[in-house]
Amino acid sequence: MALQAGLPPLDSSPMLGRGRRIYIGRIHAAMGRDYRPLAAVFEKIIARSKQRAAANTR
Repeated sequence: MALQAGLPPLDSSPMLGRGRRIYIGRIHAAMGRDYRPLAAVFEKIIARSKQRAAANTR
C-alpha cells in the first residue's frame, strides 16, 4: 500500500528486536481503540523510509 500511496518501500527495521515487543503492545492498544500509539510506529517507519530513499538517490 505504501508504494500505491507514492511512498518508498517501507523500512520496518524499527520493529525488530525490542521494537517488536513495543509494536505488539501498540497493536493491543489499537484493539482497545487507542490508535495513536500504533500510528506513531508507522509515522516513524514512513519517516525512516523516506530518509533512506533520499539518501539512496544522492
